[in-house]
Amino acid sequence: MIQERQKAREEKNLVKEWQFSKRIKNAIKKDKRRYWAEQPRCTQYCDAFTFESAKQCLTKIRNDKGINLPSCERPEVLADYFENQQWGQVMSEEQKARHNKDTTFRNTMLFEEQAPVRTGYYTLEELRRAVKKMTNKKAPGPDEVRVELFKTMDEESLALVLSTINSWRRENKPPEILATDV
Repeated sequence: MIQERQKAREEKNLVKEWQFSKRIKNAIKKDKRRYWAEQPRCTQYCDAFTFESAKQCLTKIRNDKGINLPSCERPEVLADYFENQQWGQVMSEEQKARHNKDTTFRNTMLFEEQAPVRTGYYTLEELRRAVKKMTNKKAPGPDEVRVELFKTMDEESLALVLSTINSWRRENKPPEILATDV
């Protein structure tokens, strides 16, 4: 079919090419359905006749012997894994106290470089980017200020808004109206 489609493409016969493409897609779908139908399934949860349900039945979770298991056995295998591997043994009070006093892990850096996280004040460029991302024609909040107002502001007005926002951050006290729900 693929060679026939290629010939139709070379002959510039678009209708024939489209028909072959459709037949190829349907053949691929049939092959997928046949493949999933042949896979071991758990009949407890799946309908055998639909492709999606057959695909959901096959799981890649393995038991401790390395054998793939159907989805109906999945909860038990996960419970065993979390009980034995993930959560491990339950610590006694003495072990917990020793663990809490041990600061070697907490004081060890995981990475040699620090992430570039800014904790200072906002810049005019950051405010411009935030205003640009705002969506027009949205309902205003309790302050009754629409987004379009910010988008039409000149540099001087944006600088005043920026200084107000940075003063809230500096004082660590935003106005109460920002904390109210609509």
